Amino acid sequence: MGTARKKILQGEHTTEAIVSEISSGMPRYPTEGRPNPWVSSASRWQDSSWFLDNLTSGAKPQSSKIQWDLLFDDGTNLLDACHADLLEEFRRLVWSLFAGPRTGEALKPGTARFLLIGFRELLQWMVKNRYARMSELDSTASQRYLDDLQARLDGVAQEDSLEDLLDENELEAIDTTDREDNKETSQDTDTSLQVTVGWVLARLVVWRYMWDQRAAMRAAGVKPLPQEPFGGRKAGRLAKEMATKAVRKIPPLPDEVAVAIMNAAHAYMETAAPDVLRMVEDMLALRDTYKTSATVSRHMKKWEFSVLLGSDQPWHSPLGEVESPASTLRLLADDMSRACSIILQSETGMRANELCSLPAGIDPETGLPACIEMRLSKSGMLELFYLKGTLSKTRPTPESATWLLAARPRGSGVLPNSVRAVEVIQRLLQPFRDMCDGKVRETLFVAFNASEGFPMDGQIISALTNEIMLKWQRRFVAAHVDWATVKATPDTQKYIDSKGECLQTHQWRKTYAQFVFQVNPKLLPAIARQFKHLSIAMTEGAYINTNDALLKDVAEHNLYRTTDRLLEFARGTAPKMEGRLARLLEKYQDELGTIIKGKNDTEARQAMLSWCSQRSLKLFFHGYGGCIPGLAPTEAECHKRAQTVHWANTAPNYATREPSVCTGCFLFMVGPESVEFWHDRYVSNNTAYLQAKAQGKANDFRVAKERAAQSATYLKFLDVPLPEIVLEGESHAG
Repeated sequence: MGTARKKILQGEHTTEAIVSEISSGMPRYPTEGRPNPWVSSASRWQDSSWFLDNLTSGAKPQSSKIQWDLLFDDGTNLLDACHADLLEEFRRLVWSLFAGPRTGEALKPGTARFLLIGFRELLQWMVKNRYARMSELDSTASQRYLDDLQARLDGVAQEDSLEDLLDENELEAIDTTDREDNKETSQDTDTSLQVTVGWVLARLVVWRYMWDQRAAMRAAGVKPLPQEPFGGRKAGRLAKEMATKAVRKIPPLPDEVAVAIMNAAHAYMETAAPDVLRMVEDMLALRDTYKTSATVSRHMKKWEFSVLLGSDQPWHSPLGEVESPASTLRLLADDMSRACSIILQSETGMRANELCSLPAGIDPETGLPACIEMRLSKSGMLELFYLKGTLSKTRPTPESATWLLAARPRGSGVLPNSVRAVEVIQRLLQPFRDMCDGKVRETLFVAFNASEGFPMDGQIISALTNEIMLKWQRRFVAAHVDWATVKATPDTQKYIDSKGECLQTHQWRKTYAQFVFQVNPKLLPAIARQFKHLSIAMTEGAYINTNDALLKDVAEHNLYRTTDRLLEFARGTAPKMEGRLARLLEKYQDELGTIIKGKNDTEARQAMLSWCSQRSLKLFFHGYGGCIPGLAPTEAECHKRAQTVHWANTAPNYATREPSVCTGCFLFMVGPESVEFWHDRYVSNNTAYLQAKAQGKANDFRVAKERAAQSATYLKFLDVPLPEIVLEGESHAG
C-alpha cells in the first residue's frame, strides 16, 4: 500500500497526505514509478471517477466526486483513446488544484462538484469546436466560449424558467461553493439573477484555474494557456454582466396568461378578504379565550362564508364540513397573501426584493398603511398613491424609494384595488407581526414557517423572501387560475401545461411595462381603469428620482415594440392594417427599407432602434389601435381637441383620447391586435341599433349605427367575418 493511501486511511486529509509525500508539486503520471497512483483512499489515477476523501461531517460522497466518464455530443467519451491527451491534461490540472495550487489555498474536496460543472461544460465545448489541447485555448477561443455561453443563456432565459438551467445537483453546488468569486452580487437579491450568476460563474471559473495553474502545468509536462482568458476580466464580474443581460431578456408574461393571473388575484381578494380577515381575527380571539385547539375548532365549525351578490350559495363551503377548520383557514389566509403579492407586483413593476422591503404600520394622518403616500399629479387631475420601500438594485447600499401604486380621478371616493391589497395585508398579518421582534415586526409581508395552522409565537414567523414569494405566486396560480380557459398558443402553452409553474416574479416588471401603454380589454374593469390612470400618470411624468430606472424600462419596452412594427413595414411583412398612419407607412416602405438595407437581422434591428430612438418615435397601443405622435406632433387629433398642440409632443393627450377621436386622426392605425375591440364594438352597437329600429326608434340610435358601420369597416379590411346579430325571433347577418 502506498504511503499516501496509508496516511489517508489513518484519517489524514487527501491533499494533506499527498502534499506531505510529494513536496515538489503534483505526481507526473506515469513517471516516478507510479503506474496508477492513489488519489484518495477509494480512487486511483486511472479510475473513471475520483472520490476524494472529505472529512467534513455529514458530507455527501457525490459532493467530492470528479467524474471523468463524460459522453460528448459526437458520441465519443472522454475515456476513449482519441481523447487520451486531453484527459491526461485535465487530470493533472484538477489534481494540481487539490495538491499543489500555485495561487491561493488548495481546493477542498467538497468543491469537487462545483469544479466538475465547469470542466464538463468546457470539455464538451472543446470537443465540439475541435480544440484538442489546453494550449490551443488562446484569447480568441476564450471570447468564442463567452459568446456561445451568452447565446445559450439568453435562449434559456427567453424560453424556460431560469431554474431549468440547473441540473439536479447543480443549484446546491453553486450555493455552497466559491462565494469569494461572487461577493459583489451578494447584495443583489433578485432570485433569477442569483441563479444565473452562479450558473455562469461555474462555467467561467475553470478558465481562471487554468491560467493561475500555468506554472504547475509546465512542471507537470503540460503546455498551458498561451494568453490570459477574457482579456483579464474577473470571472465574478463577468458572470454578473452576462447573467444581467440574460435576465433582461426574460419576456413579459403573455397577455392571456397575465390577464388570467391578475383577474384571479383580484377576484380572490374581493371575494375572500372580508370573510378571511374577520375569521382570522375571531380565531385568534377564541384561541386567547379557550387556550385549547379542540374548543377553538368546535366554535370555528359553526362559521359560514358570505353569499355574494348575484348568487344564492356561499363562495366557500362551511368550516363545519372540513376536518380541520384551522388548516382550511390557514390556506385561505396564505392565498390572500399570495394574491396580494401578485396584485402589487403586477401593478407597480416592483422587483421581488423591493416588495419584501415594504414597512408595516398605519399612518395616523391618512388612516392608510404607513407604506402609502398620496400626492396630486402635475395637472391636478389625478390623486396618486405611492408605495414607500427600499431600493437595493444598482445601489451600493439600500436606500429609500417610492413606486407609483395607483391613480384615481381627483375627488373620487373609490379606493383602487391595489391600495386595498396593501390594507388587506396590513390588517391580516398585524396580529402575527405583534408576536415578533426586530425587523420582522416592522415588515409588511411576513411568512409562516410551519406548514399548517397559525403560529402561537414569533419563533416560526419570518420576513418574506424572494424565494418564498416565488413559491407563493406559483401555488396561487396553480390553484386559482382556470388554465382550461387560457387560449393555447406557442407562447402560452408552457404556462398551461405547468399550471404556471414556470412563472418568474421578475416577469411582472416587464408585464407592467406592457400593460401601462396597452390596457387589455379582458382585464377586470377595476384593473383596466387602474392601468388607464397609470398610463396618464406616466405621461404626466409622475415617476421621478428613484423611479427613473422603472420609467426607463417602460419607455424601452414601448420603443422596442415600435421598432418591431416599423421593421415589419420596412420589410413588407407587416400584418394587414387600416388607418391613415398605416397607409402612410406603406407609402414610405422603400424609405424605411434604406435604414436596414444590406444588414443582417441583428444589425437591422439595431439600426431601426437607433432611428426610432433619435426621433423619439413611440407607437402607443390603445387597445383599439395605435398611434405614433412623434411622426407629426402637430397633427395629433387628441391634442387639437385639447388645444395642447406643440411640435415637441411625442405622446398622445390621454384626457381627450378615445376611439371616436383617434379614428379620424392622421397618426392612427388599426391592426390584428385590436380585432377583439372592434368585434365587441360592432356587436354591442349594431345590436342596440337593430333593437331600436325594431321599436321604431332608429333615429335615436344614429350614433350606434355609425359606430357599428365604422367597426364593420375595420373588421372587413382585416379579413374578419362580421358576426351574426341575433335578436328575439330574428337574426341579422353581418
